[in-house]
Parts: sequence; C-alpha cells; structure tokens
Amino acid sequence: MPIQFCCFISYRHSPVDSGANYARDFVAGFKEELGRWVDYPVSFDEDRLEPGDFVDESLAADLYASSCMVVLYNPNYFSRVNMFCSREYFGMLELEKQRIPSLRGQSQHGLVIPIALRGHSTMVKHVRMAEEQWCVRNGLPVRNRLGLNFDEFSRKRQLLPGGKLNGQLQRICRVIRDRQTAFEGLVQSGTDPFLAGATWRLPPEHEISSWVNGLLGFTVPPQLPSQAA
Repeated sequence: MPIQFCCFISYRHSPVDSGANYARDFVAGFKEELGRWVDYPVSFDEDRLEPGDFVDESLAADLYASSCMVVLYNPNYFSRVNMFCSREYFGMLELEKQRIPSLRGQSQHGLVIPIALRGHSTMVKHVRMAEEQWCVRNGLPVRNRLGLNFDEFSRKRQLLPGGKLNGQLQRICRVIRDRQTAFEGLVQSGTDPFLAGATWRLPPEHEISSWVNGLLGFTVPPQLPSQAA
C-alpha cells in the first residue's frame, strides 16, 4: 500500500478539556499552512482527544502509512502511566531505521519531528536520552535530533501567514514535503516501503518500559500491586 499521509501527529491526550481544544487549535493552524506545501492529508486522532477516551490500536496503520511523525510535546508526553505516545515514538524510530537507508542523499534527515508546545528544555533532554537508548540497543551511532520550540504558541493565528510563528512552521512544512516527495519517488521506482501496513504493530509496553523508565530517571520499573490484594 503506498503512502497515505504526509505526516502522523503524535500527541498525549490531555486530562483536561482545554488541553484538547489547545491541540486542535495548533493542528488547525498547522494543517492550514501545510496544505500549501503537500497534497496528502495529516493523520491526527482528533476524535479521541477527550478525557477518559480509550486509545486506538488501529492508529498503528496510520503511523505506518505516514512519511514522517510530528511529535506535539508536553512534559508528560513520555509517561509510565500512559505509554501509548512512547509506543508511537519508538515505533517510528523502528520505521525510520528500516526506511532511511532507502532515501539516498537524505539519510541525514530523520522521520521524527519533535515540537515542544510546553517544556522545550525537558523535551530536548527526553529526546536525547530516547535516541541514546534506542541507538545503543540497535548498534547504531548516537544521533542528536533537533527539537523545535513552540512554547510561545497560544492561538492559531500565530501560525498563519504574518503570524510570529509562521516562519518556523514553514521550516517544518518544507521538511515534511521533502520526506513525502522522497517516498513518492521510491514508490514510483518500484520500491514501496509501505507494503506491510496490514501486519505492522506498535511495540508493546513491555518492550519499551525500560527505555521510558530510563529517560524519566527510573532505573527500576515500579512494582504493581497484586490483583489478589
């Protein structure tokens, strides 16, 4: 199956109603600018941003069918309580490892674009530690992935033409366009890196729990109470 989305947006569901509205406002402005650069849609789990909603395992198929992943980071993005975003993050690192070698001339560019809506300095630390753990475990050279600071974001108009954050957003849109174009070229040449979407799954929690505990500063996973207690 060929590429279906220009990017997948990974976002921690907020426990407060205003958090969902805040994310939608950012994504609305983001999509309006991105629509000037690309033809494919964005995968954004807009229907499941309310408190108490269940996560949707079928999102793995959307992530697999995307040319890259945009992380909308808040300080609780990586969490021991709710690990779905961490599964998306390390899942895309696995796809990146599989796909980057095929992108001749663009191997220095990754498929994960971290954007800090809150806590940029914490995001830089978490992303660096996640990269270190992932690369060491997979025998890869450690990389320093660039994370972008959107701490100033408060309303959609800041992202639109003339807004103070539009220039920085255009940089992101240009990267997404380049990833999409590169993968389109692969598909047209007969090399389709999106063929296994029906069977691909996000890494399970037990595989990444030690990584998440490590980057959060916990070396020993917490012991859960017995169900019989």
